[in-house]
Amino acid sequence: MMTASAPMVPVAILAGGLAKRLRPITATIPKALVEVAGEPFVAHQLRLLRREGIERVVLCVGHLGDRVREFVGDGGRFGLDVVYSDDGDTLLGTGGALRRALPLLATRFSCCTAIPTWTSPTGRSSSRSGGPVRRR
Repeated sequence: MMTASAPMVPVAILAGGLAKRLRPITATIPKALVEVAGEPFVAHQLRLLRREGIERVVLCVGHLGDRVREFVGDGGRFGLDVVYSDDGDTLLGTGGALRRALPLLATRFSCCTAIPTWTSPTGRSSSRSGGPVRRR
């Protein structure tokens, strides 16, 4: 159990896949930027991470990753320090994306995906944002 004085581990968010199940929306929009309840899912996710005490996030990006960078930036508006690990020209998959991100993470870290489901890094379940999925 974490104590109040123990720092939270950083979180890696896997946000680089093609999100084929969300096509045609994700043909031009990365899954992290698909709107849920009026704003990109990643915005909900980053605010929830901050509320849970997370301070540092590594966004693992690939497909349309430049759009995610443009929206999230350095994470300051979410109260977070956000850095990026980019798959490059060839998508690396879950294991490859995490392996590439390891130098940016601590020895211990949490990992989640940029899809509209949520369990907090502290183990408490949070309800996901309601509302329709919309093109951005």
